[in-house]
Amino acid sequence: MAKSMARQKRSPQVDTEDHVTERVLEAAAWAEQHWRLVTFGGLVLVAVVAAGFYYKDYREKLVERASVRFQELQITAQSADLETIRGELGLFIDQYPGTEYAKQARVVLAELELRRDSLSAAIQALEPVADLGSGDPLAFTAAGMIAATYEQGGDPGQAVEWYGRIDTNARFEYQRHFALGEQARIYTAQGRYEEAIAIYESLVGEIDDLSLIHISEPTR
Repeated sequence: MAKSMARQKRSPQVDTEDHVTERVLEAAAWAEQHWRLVTFGGLVLVAVVAAGFYYKDYREKLVERASVRFQELQITAQSADLETIRGELGLFIDQYPGTEYAKQARVVLAELELRRDSLSAAIQALEPVADLGSGDPLAFTAAGMIAATYEQGGDPGQAVEWYGRIDTNARFEYQRHFALGEQARIYTAQGRYEEAIAIYESLVGEIDDLSLIHISEPTR
């Protein structure tokens, strides 16, 4: 009786193993009948993996070259004339797109354009960097420069809008406070005193709240 029960308990395992063996044999038979498709699929997989490694290696080498070249440009900028550096920076941006060094080059190029009073060219150089949603610190620098450039060009409305973007997307409180302070300053210059006062009162309230929180913290 015990032997019979033991056989009954082992039978599901035997059935399962037989089932797996049967499926393996079926898969092998399918592969044999469709060997061209299997071979092609394997080649595609190998090609995709190889392309991934190639792209990673390409990006790493691109960043390395960009780093060396950007350092060379910084040295050249100390002695070369303005037009030469502008051209070199533009070429650099085209050669190394998507790298952090290309972003830095755009900021430098914008500064040079501002020295030439070419405000629209400066904004055009900065806009691709000013992606505030990325959280990149350089994006906030670019956005602040764009706002200041619009104000310099006599368009305070656009300046206020860009400072508003900084306020909305700021990662740190000092970035928000800077943007709000600049908005209030522009409103004051425009005679929009009520709006300026509202911002200043809001900033003072935030500072007071932070002070109270700090004071209430237990000493350790």
